[in-house]
Amino acid sequence: MDTACCEESVYRFFHVIFHADVLQVSQIILNDTTLDHEYLPITGLPQFVTGAARLILGQDSSAIAEGRVVSVQTISGTGANHLGALFLSRYYHFNGDNVIYLSDPTWGM
Repeated sequence: MDTACCEESVYRFFHVIFHADVLQVSQIILNDTTLDHEYLPITGLPQFVTGAARLILGQDSSAIAEGRVVSVQTISGTGANHLGALFLSRYYHFNGDNVIYLSDPTWGM
């Protein structure tokens, strides 16, 4: 089994060496028929986006309690977030300023 993999992305080019344990665990997960290997819902994994909002805004956030927070999980940073913000700016009628908060950077490190 080849333990090296090259990946090219928009942000950088790098060479990744996977440790043998990572490859072994990956095979166990892939072969486990009790796990759901389907795509996530269009807005992401619900437990993840809810947890991320609580982590960022706090467990006792009034914005979360009042239903003023919407979170999504994207596989790309800038492009997906841009399209979401563009859609909201055109079709959602804000009660106040049109403000959307994004992390900096918008992609994982």
